Amino acid sequence: MRFDIPDSELRWRFGPSGGPGGQHANKSSTRAELSFEIETSRAFDEPMRERLVEKLGVEVRITEDGSRSQATNRKRAIRGSTHCLKTPLCPIHRTPSNKTIEISSPSSTR
Repeated sequence: MRFDIPDSELRWRFGPSGGPGGQHANKSSTRAELSFEIETSRAFDEPMRERLVEKLGVEVRITEDGSRSQATNRKRAIRGSTHCLKTPLCPIHRTPSNKTIEISSPSSTR
């Protein structure tokens, strides 16, 4: 499954990371937030778009602040968004189990 999201459809925001890191973490905008609107994207055909919106909603937002480097956090955010978008599009292969559990409501047993 392949899709290319144009850079113009990606919105980036940067800010200071929380947690330890001393002066560098407090003054540098290393936290990366990537957002992307599925509903208006040209990267997907209609069936793909409908499935993504059903599973993820109209917008995907990934925040990454695990590194003290903005560049590293940007790469991780892109990787996270790619995984997030590909997972709902992958076909689910289920093996039927041998056991079937029937649950009846209390009103149906009377």
